[in-house]
Amino acid sequence: MSEKLQNLGDAMVSTQALHPNIYKLSMKYHEQKLSQVLTVLQSGCLAGTTIVTAGAWLGESAVPLAQRGLATGQRVYAIDPTKSNLEFIELQKQKHSLENLHLVHSLLSDSATQRFWTNRRAGSPAARFVPSDAEPELASNASAVQSTTVDLMVREGTVVGHVGLLHFDVEGMEFEVVRGSLRTLHTFSPVLVVESMKDDAEKHLKLHKLLRDRNYTASWKVQEKCAFLDVLDKKHCRNHIYLHSSSPCLKSVSALPTFILAPTGSVASEA
Repeated sequence: MSEKLQNLGDAMVSTQALHPNIYKLSMKYHEQKLSQVLTVLQSGCLAGTTIVTAGAWLGESAVPLAQRGLATGQRVYAIDPTKSNLEFIELQKQKHSLENLHLVHSLLSDSATQRFWTNRRAGSPAARFVPSDAEPELASNASAVQSTTVDLMVREGTVVGHVGLLHFDVEGMEFEVVRGSLRTLHTFSPVLVVESMKDDAEKHLKLHKLLRDRNYTASWKVQEKCAFLDVLDKKHCRNHIYLHSSSPCLKSVSALPTFILAPTGSVASEA
C-alpha cells in the first residue's frame, strides 16, 4: 500500500475495489465549499430545474444533488466516460432509492463524431481519455467511448426538463464541453460551474470570452482546492461560477460569504 500512497491521484484509484473508500473520503473532505454553494442554489433559485453534472466521477456531487432534489422530483443527470464509476454511482442510487438520478455513459465534447480511448485500467475512476485519432496505438488495449454534446442530449430527450445547472469537471476539456452546450445556454440560461486548473489558463480565457459574448457577465470562483488530495494546491484548481445576466440566482450567489465564493474581478485574475 505504501507504493500506492506515493501517488494518491492515480495509484490509490487504480482498482475498483477502492471505490467505496475514495467515495467516503470525497464526501467528507472534497469540495465542501462548492457543496455549500450548490446547496444554497438548489434550495432556492434552482428549485424544480434539471441538473447536469459531467465528469461525475464517483457521484460525490451527483448523489447529494439527487438526494436534495428527490422530494421535489428534480432530475439529476450524472455523465461519466468510465463505466466502473457509473456502476458505483448506480449502487448509491439503489441504496438511497434515487429514482431522480439518471446515469449516462458518455464523454462530453463539442461534437458527437469522435471516439476516445483510455489506457488506464478498467477499474480506475481517474481514467483520462484522448481522441482515438490522436493516439491510435492505444486502440489495441483501451476502452472506447463515444463523444456527445449537452445540446444533442437535450435535443434527443436524453436530458429532459428546464436545465438550471450545468456542472463540468472534465479534465481540460472545459472549452469544448461548453461549446457543445451553447444552444442549451441560449435556451435555458443555466448556472454554469466549471472546474479549471492553472495549466489551462489559456483555455480558461477563451472560455471566459465565449461566455461573455453570450451575456454570462457575472462570475465567481469557489475559494478552495478542487483537485482531490492536492494538499499543496500545486494545480491551483478552482471551480468557477458563471451566471447569465438575467439569472434569478444572482442575488443568492452575491449573498454568499467571500471566504466561500469570491468575485473573480478581471479576466486575468480568473485564469
